[in-house]
Amino acid sequence: MRFPNAYKGISKVLLAEILQLIGTVVGIVAGVFMLMVVEGDPEILLEGSLVTVGVSTVAVIVAGVVGIIAFILNLVGLVQAKKDDNGFRYALIFTVICIVLAIVAAFIVNINPVLSDWMSFVVTIFELCVFEYVVVGIMSLAQKLGDEKMVAFGSKMRLIITILYIVVLVMQLFGRFNIAFAGVMTTILGIIELVLYIAYLIYLIKARTMLAK
Repeated sequence: MRFPNAYKGISKVLLAEILQLIGTVVGIVAGVFMLMVVEGDPEILLEGSLVTVGVSTVAVIVAGVVGIIAFILNLVGLVQAKKDDNGFRYALIFTVICIVLAIVAAFIVNINPVLSDWMSFVVTIFELCVFEYVVVGIMSLAQKLGDEKMVAFGSKMRLIITILYIVVLVMQLFGRFNIAFAGVMTTILGIIELVLYIAYLIYLIKARTMLAK
């Protein structure tokens, strides 16, 4: 094993993404339940609305907790992986920027909701940078190991991630100017993020297998 630090780091990042995937699925469930409350017939939902809202609230909390655990694992994994390639170092920097901006956005949401909303939008852009640099780091290691298939697959993965994130950004912008469709947009974005995580997960699994040799 030529890159033990990268192997250990990628393994943690992989686990973090699996947890994030679980959190995304739970988030989609929460969105669907909230959509049932908003879009449903009040007379039909009157009796079960409290249960529906309760389930949705629990789902949001679970998704949040899982997200925090995934973030910590991801951070630790990148700290380890950066010892073997600088690509992971940049991914770590952008990850820290994301969490700082997300905390500030959450803190000022009641003071300046518009600024908070736009800061969350910027976080999404930096998340793209994190994904890109992780893939770049893996491609760099693949080149050093002479694994041209992983390099080529990495190029395709970067293209897929970029396209999906552009779609996410466009939909987020559309949602900001069309509040009436906010619930539907949240559910659609959740599904797109699910596809993104699965694609990214596949690449991380392949990278872990490559580094284990």
